[in-house]
Amino acid sequence: MQRFKYSMLAAAGLLILAFVLTAIGPKRVMAALGYTPVRDVDNAGRHPFQFEFVHIFGDGQSSSVRNLLIPRGKRLVIDYVIVDSNLPPGQIPTFFVGTTSAGVFINHTFLADLHGPNGFGQDDYYSDHPAVLYQDGDSDLRSTVFRNGSSGSGAARIDISGHMLDLP
Repeated sequence: MQRFKYSMLAAAGLLILAFVLTAIGPKRVMAALGYTPVRDVDNAGRHPFQFEFVHIFGDGQSSSVRNLLIPRGKRLVIDYVIVDSNLPPGQIPTFFVGTTSAGVFINHTFLADLHGPNGFGQDDYYSDHPAVLYQDGDSDLRSTVFRNGSSGSGAARIDISGHMLDLP
């Protein structure tokens, strides 16, 4: 009989505990146990970013510059750069991605490999580059392409992939 009495008191205690935990809510219970939920606000997947700079060369033009303003309160982290061009035979492209971080501007150089003629009388250049580049908000990300000649027309592109961070 004594054993039954203790079993009933234990069961009643568990029921009361379950009711109290339900009444105060699971978040408070977890906090009381020392568990603190953490959210990764810098997770790259939360703010993905991709952009393609397109450069068109007219006859007589040897360089092209494009800018993209990054919003205030953000920082762009560039993780990957792809460069590619179609130029008249013998012309070699040089690609630059200009970033400003902590107020300092740097032109990062990217070279491409010749993949041969494209069937339209132009040479194809292509290359992809893992990178870690930073661009401050409220300033321009710059894309520049030079070619070592200016005759004929051509095209180039610089694709960037990365993510945006929110700044305090």
